[in-house]
Amino acid sequence: MIATWRPGPGLDRKQGESWGQVIIDAIKAGTGPVIPGYIYRDLKPDQAGSILDFGCGVGAMDGALHVQALKALGYEVYGYDFDPGPGTRADTYAWLVDKGLLDPKALTYAYDIVMANNIINVQPSGDALAATLRDLRRAMDQKSSLILNLPSSPKGLWDNNAQLEDWLKEKFRTVESVEAGIWVCKK
Repeated sequence: MIATWRPGPGLDRKQGESWGQVIIDAIKAGTGPVIPGYIYRDLKPDQAGSILDFGCGVGAMDGALHVQALKALGYEVYGYDFDPGPGTRADTYAWLVDKGLLDPKALTYAYDIVMANNIINVQPSGDALAATLRDLRRAMDQKSSLILNLPSSPKGLWDNNAQLEDWLKEKFRTVESVEAGIWVCKK
């Protein structure tokens, strides 16, 4: 399988340690992935409700790592990603579905929280972004929160956070910037 995930700055793995454990430890320490870290810091498992990790990853090394980490921390979390079709990731996708870490039908349900960690910046066009946003909204009801971020690099279609925030305000009833580059949106 092709290894696609690369650890961010400060994430190092000791010999024999899984990347999943590295992510869990980083989330607990406040140095881990942006949105899972925000959820862990601000919402306890019994307060969060159901969480969908939209774009959870299907690679050999990045397969549903945030789902695994948040589940290990006691959250009710589900993963969704696009079926990669035949090829190097098909076996990993099937394994993730079999283990209950990824649900190909996840967009047919509503969740309390939908998180899109590093998803907005990888959309190749405005049309692709609009389609992704429609998918995200499908997994929400009126009480749901969408938590998304725009990483500092790469920005993709967006030059700055203010530009994305203005665009989000056109699409959602409420948009709140909770940290630099992280927004909570309500339908």
